[in-house]
Amino acid sequence: MPIILYDVLYLATRPYWAKWLLENNTAKVGAKGRHWGLDRYDYYLCATEISEHPVPLGAEAFSAIGINFEDPSLFVEPDKPFTSLIDFEQAEQLPERAVQVLACIEADVPYKVLHGRYPIADIRAIYRRSSVYFLASRESFGLPICEVQACGALVLTPYVNWCPAHYLERHEGDGGRLPENFIVYNNDMRQLVNELKRLKRDHEPTKTVEKFKSEQPHFYYGNIAELARFVDHVKVGKISSQSHQLNLNLSELVQKTSS
Repeated sequence: MPIILYDVLYLATRPYWAKWLLENNTAKVGAKGRHWGLDRYDYYLCATEISEHPVPLGAEAFSAIGINFEDPSLFVEPDKPFTSLIDFEQAEQLPERAVQVLACIEADVPYKVLHGRYPIADIRAIYRRSSVYFLASRESFGLPICEVQACGALVLTPYVNWCPAHYLERHEGDGGRLPENFIVYNNDMRQLVNELKRLKRDHEPTKTVEKFKSEQPHFYYGNIAELARFVDHVKVGKISSQSHQLNLNLSELVQKTSS
């Protein structure tokens, strides 16, 4: 049987992360002496291959199967008041945090700031009560980005490049195009206050969920067809325990991506 790695991110389009893993850089990726064996994997599964970096030539040994967020705990809570949720504090992003808090105060929008740890049932109850979700820092993927949308909340980010895994299209220079549920306010206080006032008046949570399903169905239902194709290839031997010897290894792909 082949050895398969599943991660939400395809490592070959995250060249720094892949480089750290290949080097066993303990300052970045884990305990000293840990063996990752990345060039032994015969195939890669991921939720997405999208990032600031294009998929390198020769990167054929992967399938973007998405991720499934159909869950009875993720739904639109009826008649909820308009409330902002601010993600866990990141020390290096305190100026962006200050803009978020002050804008909520000026726009007269109640807000909750996440602290500490939450059981899954508690954090999802918080998501259901939220109307907008502020990112606290750049996300490599960000499972809460999907969870809050499934509960009808919009995603507010100061910069478009804080959400590269959610680009619908990559653009040279400015990063990429995000789905309609993402609002980029350019870390501008006045722009954010105006957006919050508009959203407080116009936001319809059920439409947010429908946009999530229509624009990023692979992040709500998963890509079942691609998963089935992968399984069929394993069944007939197109993906086998020897595939790692035939495919370009991860270090070669990273070099292609970085060059």
